[in-house]
Amino acid sequence: MEGFDIIGDVHGCAGMLEALLKKLGYRRDGELFFHPRRKAVFVGDLIDRGARNFDTLRIVKGMVEHDAALAALGNHEYNALCYHTRDGSGSFLRAHTSKNQSQHQTVLDEIQTGGETEWQAFLDWFLTLPLYIELDGIRVVHACWEPEEIDFLKRTLENQGRMTNRFLDFSSRKHTAEFNAIEILLKGKELDLPGELSYRDRDGQLRKRVRVKWWITSDELVSARSYADIAQAPPNVLTALSEFPLPDDGALRFAGYSTCSDPVFFGHYWLSGTPQLNSSSAVCLDYSAVRGGNLCCYRFNGESRLSDRNFVYV
Repeated sequence: MEGFDIIGDVHGCAGMLEALLKKLGYRRDGELFFHPRRKAVFVGDLIDRGARNFDTLRIVKGMVEHDAALAALGNHEYNALCYHTRDGSGSFLRAHTSKNQSQHQTVLDEIQTGGETEWQAFLDWFLTLPLYIELDGIRVVHACWEPEEIDFLKRTLENQGRMTNRFLDFSSRKHTAEFNAIEILLKGKELDLPGELSYRDRDGQLRKRVRVKWWITSDELVSARSYADIAQAPPNVLTALSEFPLPDDGALRFAGYSTCSDPVFFGHYWLSGTPQLNSSSAVCLDYSAVRGGNLCCYRFNGESRLSDRNFVYV
């Protein structure tokens, strides 16, 4: 095998996925896409927001089941599992609030027309997807590679971080170790916004916490002076954050991603512009495909030094 094609958040954009696979040289045999010398790796968030969730899942599930691809669990697949799974008292693990329903609405619409039986098969498949992937020379996770949480999963779960029903149940309960692992690995590290700052995200939800660029190097972290230096946020929020110096009391609680570590590939962060490396050993592949951006892939060929030339996107 020549290498891995690591693909970012699809979010139900099946047409873009088909176009990207074709551009990457994958062949289609009926419903199956495959490459004679390479394997695709999906970073998660296959569903929600886009209009062709079932088609996306048919493509990726088929590729995984025929050893043409691997797929990590994203927070949207995790949320779907919780939204459709009841606990011992009959309540759903993820509440059916207007916000949660809105985020999942395109899938709910397809369930109505596509059939609950097929959707249940997709849910069963989600439970088999690993929370992280380690391959020869690379790491894949949906939102954040946190060594302590990865070690916890290695001690707690078998089969490379695939959840059990018990783990899923506990992960929906705040303040459990399982909950913390999901929050960090699938949703990323966050910090409370300083002062009285708040902002509305792309879904119109009010946020009083900001995502942290955990992938910056240790040297970059040492030189950071304001919240803007370590935050992943809209430009207007970064401008406001530049006025606030970082606390010196250890509240950051992260050390930066080591350039000596195996390169890590992830999604989740709604980047825009021309795809590029986040650092010499960290690559975000979420370029807002469902919001007018690109569906992005990094072609890894075993190189010791990552390169911007290895991005392919549609």
